[in-house]
Amino acid sequence: MIKKATVICVIILLMISCQKKAPQKIAFEKAFQIKDEIVIKETEELKLSGVQDPLKVKDKIYIPSYSTNRIYVCDLKGNLTDVINKNDELALRLPSQIGFYREKIYVNDQGNHQIQVLDLNYKKESIIKILGQTDKFFLIRDKADKLNILAHGTQRDDKEVVLFKKFNDTYQQLLAFASPPRANIATWRSCLDSAENVYHINIIYKNIDVYNINGEYLRKIELNSPTLETLLDSKKLDDLTPTEIIAYLEDKSYAFIRNINIYKDYIFIQYENSVPKTSKYVLDIFNTNGDVIFPGIEMDDLILGVEKNKMTTLNNEVQKSASDKSGKITLKEYQIAL
Repeated sequence: MIKKATVICVIILLMISCQKKAPQKIAFEKAFQIKDEIVIKETEELKLSGVQDPLKVKDKIYIPSYSTNRIYVCDLKGNLTDVINKNDELALRLPSQIGFYREKIYVNDQGNHQIQVLDLNYKKESIIKILGQTDKFFLIRDKADKLNILAHGTQRDDKEVVLFKKFNDTYQQLLAFASPPRANIATWRSCLDSAENVYHINIIYKNIDVYNINGEYLRKIELNSPTLETLLDSKKLDDLTPTEIIAYLEDKSYAFIRNINIYKDYIFIQYENSVPKTSKYVLDIFNTNGDVIFPGIEMDDLILGVEKNKMTTLNNEVQKSASDKSGKITLKEYQIAL
């Protein structure tokens, strides 16, 4: 009788432990603790409108700008020290991202459909030509300690399909693979996990498709979140064109997905609020099964990246007029306390 009761207790405990944890509300300040803050103020030489993905590397901050087709270089006190493409010597058009790998600088020259490779003196060394738009690239070191580049963006001839292209260290294309259709830059984003698997989210489908670096499909993660439930009506979207989808999303709260990041066993997904409310962004934190753990974390800054136990964010306050000198960006580093 005792043994039977013990078995029943064990079964009950196992059932309880296997149940999904209910989502927990958590304040931003409890989940993330500020560690560093750098303020860069706008000047006549440093224009901060159209800023895309600033990157801190050692004692410098690199700031690509859509508006000026330049990349501004500042020190950690926010002082301008150099300007890449100051006189249009690189002919950059819509620079949106910068990356470093072994004494070389990689610039997403988005308007020219290419990645420019520069030396540390900002001189052009090579060009990686890419048909179609590159929204982001990842620099990956392979098992032979050589560089692989994974670029992704919408296809030139089909704006609803996101195409991933992999290049080797001599910038030759090795392969390409596509995500499911019905894409638009407002509805999808991608990132890599620590095993260099690609996580591609499309909020139209409310799921994440996972691929390995060679384009092999691994699994689908169905997302379960109250944010997504109030955000989309998938059946309605099935009958809309990409342009109509954007118009539809603009009427929704937290409509546009801004980024996805992987941190340990968590998936961070940040949305932008297109309808003014209390904050500009909201963050959902999921487990790797797609169940939301911490939903609806309100925040005012854009997440630039999550690495190890650190999260970097951007707050951009542009000048309201030519006479207004209050324009600035603020880069913040947080320790993740989850």
